This record gives sequence, C-alpha cells and structure tokens, in this order.
Amino acid sequence: MAVVTPPSPMLPASAKAAHPGFPRVMTGYATKQANVPIRGVADLVVRSLLDDQQFGDDGGKAEALGISSASWPLFGLVWPSGLLLADRIAARPVRVGERILEVGCGLALASLVGHRLGADMTACDIHPLAGAFLRENLRLNELSAMSYRHGPWAQVARRVGEPFDLVIGSDLLYEADTRGVLAEFLVRHATPTAEVWIVDPDRGNRSAFHRRMASFGYERTEERVDALADVGRAAYRGRLMVYRRTEAGAAAAALLP
Repeated sequence: MAVVTPPSPMLPASAKAAHPGFPRVMTGYATKQANVPIRGVADLVVRSLLDDQQFGDDGGKAEALGISSASWPLFGLVWPSGLLLADRIAARPVRVGERILEVGCGLALASLVGHRLGADMTACDIHPLAGAFLRENLRLNELSAMSYRHGPWAQVARRVGEPFDLVIGSDLLYEADTRGVLAEFLVRHATPTAEVWIVDPDRGNRSAFHRRMASFGYERTEERVDALADVGRAAYRGRLMVYRRTEAGAAAAALLP
C-alpha cells in the first residue's frame, strides 16, 4: 500500500547526516512511498512522485536544462520498462571489478537493485532532482551511498566517469534522436568490450537508433520481454536490445576524442 506524503515535509536530521548534501526532496509537490516488486529479489521501498501531474521547478533549474513542465514529473514515476531492467539486473550475477552505468535513470530502480546485490553501480540523469530521490531511496532501503552523476546527453564530450563495462537504460527512445546524441553518449561511456542494454516498450524510434549504433560499430541482438500482469505490476510489451561492438567498431571507438 502506498503512503502518500503531502508537499514540503523536511527530512529528519538523521537522514541528512547519513547522506550528506541531501536537499529537500518534497517541496511544492506530492510524493508517495510504496513497495515495488522486483522479480527474484526482495521488494524495493521507493519514494516517487504521486502522479504525473506534479511539478516543482524551484529556481527554474529544470527549465534551464530544457525540461518542460509536461516532462518534469517523468523522472519521478515508476515505469514498466524500468521494472523490467531492474528484473534483468537482479537476475545477472555480480562480477568482481565490473562497473555498470545506468543512463537516464529516473528513479534508478535497476541501480538500486544492483547496488543492493553488491554491484559497482553509477546512475546518471539530466533531471535536477533525480539525485535527491536516489539518495532518499537509498535511505529507505537502508543502503550505503552510491555513485550518481548529472549527465545531460547533449554534453557528450563530458564523461560521467571512466568508461563502464556495462551501460544500461530503459525507455530512452521516447523521442527522435536526430543528431545521434544518445548513441554517442552511450558509446563514449562504454569500454571497447562493454555491452549496452536498452529495454524499450516498442517505441517507433528504434530503427534510427539502430542505424546510429551500427555507425559506431555495434551489432544488435533482441529479446522479447513481454509479461503478463502480476501482483503490483501491469502487463508489458517490449524488448531488450543488447548492443556489442564488433572488432572494427572497437578499433574505431578508440579514436573518439
């Protein structure tokens, strides 16, 4: 059962001490707290926005990043594709020394699951409140601090860290990437032997994205991940797309500035 929180509560001092730099999360918009089921592992306790009508762009930070009022709440909702990605990370054995980046993380369900299992996770998102919600959800699940980076795709020249061994994301193709910014961001943050995983709910922009990834030397495999409705989860239709560099692509990637 969800616990609804009205706008503007403050975090207790103990939470701020446990996660230094945590800002006020719930300012001018309503949130809820609920158990979110992840297949194969324990539920996550997740603080999310109450619904897609919430808005609270204090200081115009989101607007300055090109985030409209209509798209502002999208980061703070639990999306079916994000649940599927979290399922996949839950089922994947943790590999010693492997670094994983979740791109466009929103509520970072996959990162929370991987972090709880012991994987070396980094989450990134363009929304100015994504990091704050991540830290709140780390606290709710009694997890240690986790790496987070603010990573707008348009700033492809700025890496959010050293290249990663696995780069993951869910429902990233919701708009046409005519300039190839997303593909270049992914390529720049992946090691030559890395895989890129995208869970996609059959969006119409896949073909152009496939071509862009192929231009960087990636080949693709796909798996349907359709699922029937289950307790706490709606039915889902979509696919997991896995991109791997060919040998020629790996050589070309090494020449990227």
